[in-house]
Amino acid sequence: MMNPCPPPVKTQKMLSFHQWLASAADTLTAAQIEPAEARAQAQCIAGHVLGETETLAFRLDAQRLIPDRDLSAMRALIHRRASREPLQYILNQAPFGDLTLHTRPAVLIPREDSVAVGEACLLMLAGEVSSGTDAFQKSNINAAIESIAKKPNANAAIESIVKKACSSMSANSVKPLELLDLCCGSGAIGLWMLCQCPCLNMTFADISGEALALCEENIHAVRKQYPHTAGRSRVISSDLFVNLTGRYDAILCNPPYIVQSDLESLSPEVQCEPVLALDGGPDGLSFYRLLAAQAQALLLPGAPLVVEIGDGAQPAVAALFKAQGWRHMLTRHDLNGLPRAMAFRYECKMPNAHEAFDGVKI
Repeated sequence: MMNPCPPPVKTQKMLSFHQWLASAADTLTAAQIEPAEARAQAQCIAGHVLGETETLAFRLDAQRLIPDRDLSAMRALIHRRASREPLQYILNQAPFGDLTLHTRPAVLIPREDSVAVGEACLLMLAGEVSSGTDAFQKSNINAAIESIAKKPNANAAIESIVKKACSSMSANSVKPLELLDLCCGSGAIGLWMLCQCPCLNMTFADISGEALALCEENIHAVRKQYPHTAGRSRVISSDLFVNLTGRYDAILCNPPYIVQSDLESLSPEVQCEPVLALDGGPDGLSFYRLLAAQAQALLLPGAPLVVEIGDGAQPAVAALFKAQGWRHMLTRHDLNGLPRAMAFRYECKMPNAHEAFDGVKI
């Protein structure tokens, strides 16, 4: 008796790049991703699998078919994205300013809006270390920034000020300034600042071991692109201030600030991120209370504390810090024009109830 023939091996239909792109974009759109974003993200996934050079070659040759192995890999990643896994976790990277940082699921994804924290910190530091009559002299930095903030193209103008601030610090700093990136996560903000200014040293601190491991990975990666950052970083495991000693020229912090009751209503992508990095307590202000009560012990006299804030949180955060003896010095807005970073200076005394100063907003 003859053996039955084996079942035929299933093969996937070969597609050109344009056919695959249309199909992938449709899949992502069906998963409630905006059509324009769906197409752009599908192209990012193709670039990740094929490489940028090959992706361009496929796009230019409409008849060229994608090899089976690459097609399978691309379809697998599209399936992950259609399940609403963040693109940054799928690609294992995220842009931040002019950096590309490594990412992984156990660590908060860096957002471009957080660059505002680094910018605000650099502007505050420049006012402390500069001398003479330049725009960054301590006595007139706020007036200079406020004047520029009123111009139509404020973001570009303020980016120019940040660059001048870095040059000013480099020229006037006798020794490197010691900074602390608290709740550092991937290290994004601190690393961006190190790349801008060769006169900074950065201590990265976080309670998460996964975050610190990723931060060290990013420190090594950034060092290859920016050799001047070598030897300027150290990483410490700490539950906020518990394992930290000494005093710093500035502290920057992107704390968890999502209101607990809002966690379940966040987008599916954000719900993939670690709750530890999101949960700000019942009112979203738990970590700000700890910062306002304890940060001054680790700051040199007059040194700034710069924090990221959530949408609509500015009044509550400002009031909380003022009640603890801090003066609001600066607010930096993000790419969408929303208040995103607030800079404070500890006054060593409780504020006068009638004090009207409310900081410069840029």
